Amino acid sequence: MRWKLHRLSSDVQGFKTVEFKPGLNLVVAEQGDESVDTDTRNGVGKSTMFQIIDFCLGGTVRDGEPLARLSGDDWSFKLELRGPDSQSLIIVRYLDDSTRVEVSGDLAAEVAGLDDEIGEFASAEVSLKQLKTALARLVFGLGEDDTAESYSPSFRSLFTHACRWRTSAFESPFLAFSKEQVWQLQVNNAYLLGLNWRLASERQVLRERAKRISVVGKLEDENVGHEIATLDSKVVLLRAQAAKLDRQLENFSVLEEYRDVEARANRATKELQELANDQSMSARLIEMYQEELAEQRPVSVEEVRTVYGEMQVALPDAVVRTLHEVEAFHQRLTGNRRDYLQGEVRQLEQDSADRDARMEVLSGERSRDLELLTANGALDELSILQKRAAELASEVVETQGRLEQLRLVRSGKAKLDRDLREWGERNTLDLDERREFIDDVVVKFSEIFQDLYAADAVLVIEATTAGFVFREQLPRQGSHGVEKIAVLAYDLALAARQGSHLPFVLHDSLIFDGVDERQKAKAIAFADRVCRESGLQYIIALNSDDIPYSRLARLGIDVETITSLVLTDESDSSGLLGRRYR
Repeated sequence: MRWKLHRLSSDVQGFKTVEFKPGLNLVVAEQGDESVDTDTRNGVGKSTMFQIIDFCLGGTVRDGEPLARLSGDDWSFKLELRGPDSQSLIIVRYLDDSTRVEVSGDLAAEVAGLDDEIGEFASAEVSLKQLKTALARLVFGLGEDDTAESYSPSFRSLFTHACRWRTSAFESPFLAFSKEQVWQLQVNNAYLLGLNWRLASERQVLRERAKRISVVGKLEDENVGHEIATLDSKVVLLRAQAAKLDRQLENFSVLEEYRDVEARANRATKELQELANDQSMSARLIEMYQEELAEQRPVSVEEVRTVYGEMQVALPDAVVRTLHEVEAFHQRLTGNRRDYLQGEVRQLEQDSADRDARMEVLSGERSRDLELLTANGALDELSILQKRAAELASEVVETQGRLEQLRLVRSGKAKLDRDLREWGERNTLDLDERREFIDDVVVKFSEIFQDLYAADAVLVIEATTAGFVFREQLPRQGSHGVEKIAVLAYDLALAARQGSHLPFVLHDSLIFDGVDERQKAKAIAFADRVCRESGLQYIIALNSDDIPYSRLARLGIDVETITSLVLTDESDSSGLLGRRYR
């Protein structure tokens, strides 16, 4: 026997209690006799009813959704479920204190984890986690070992397939809520179809491994080997550099007066340069003075007479005596000049010799200082060497780590490829062996479209290397609502499957958005047949003018009999909540 929703109520005055029937249930929103053109049935509570059921069964209220507007008004809701052998479970949840959950009924003690039964009128507080764990086991047959796995079906993820009321739930037969991850889609649909959902869970584990390898590697497969070879060589060179630097550090000797010696050597170098410049200047002066000495010679009287004789000029004796006096003066002057130049040359030569001696002394001192500096170092030089050694050591470790990562990437990719092939073989084999579980669903899915459109629709379940792939091939004959009918067909086909895990199916009025009234009537009649044949409980909400009354009557469906609740827009109190929230 399947689990069924039995009653939804609230302690808040004015709330419309609804009792659900075991099979097909219709919740109708109709325009009241006293309503005016500005009234709307969109606020009477159809979607709110589905969210209340969702909330009582552990759901979350999001901003902008119907129940979010009730915050602060002390709302609480009570949902009673009936299980096998008519066992009851009553759940009360408080909107303004959403962590507060109370359970009562035949199965309350089991949900609360108590050994003793709870009295008929007593209740027990449980956590949301306790509630969802218990519902997973009771409603969907999931044990604690199942739900404890990393990528497993849960009560909440499966319940979104059973109760579709958010817009995103009608976009695809296989996608029950927005932002549903690939692994959740594969695991949930595999479980509901009777396939081995653990294979879908394993595929997600492999997918996570591939993601980690990708993050570490960030290289195409063919480039991994090239990068490994490059890093191998780099590690060798870095280790050689580090070893050389280590030897330098071992032999390094700190010279305490390093800076004084360095300054002294620099001063010697500067003085040597200055002395060399002075030597060059002295050499040029000596050369100039020696040239001038060579030119210093007095002119004789005879040379003057010879010149005047050639000119046939006779010199008087007085002039000759005067020339002899001039010659004597000039000889004294030339002698003085030569003496001066010779003295300057001797002084320059002496200074040059002194400079040579000084340069020899300085060169010796500087050589000894430079040799000392070469053999020893300063503390800051030692710090620089130590810092460089630490950097090299770190670079060696980093490069070696990257190398090991890439080696793991290469081996990990190879193992991942092997595991994926092995998983793919098991997945394909398992799907082949479980075809009997899904054949009924495939046939029933197509049967619904044959009834509604007299055309084939194919449900495809495929085992690929990416995991289970679920898709549908639908007839396109001008019906804008064919995608919505695919959702209805899939849910009913799942529920009709022998041994189905789907306890009930709830659809808001979006399920018939864009569907022709002929197809609506046939779909409702088909759902009624599935309910009667399989024991399914199916709850659907519709506006009254969307219900094809006459066509349903011709198909043997009495709308009044299947209607569980009628909501109107006649007044603020005629909706589900008994008041209007705008």
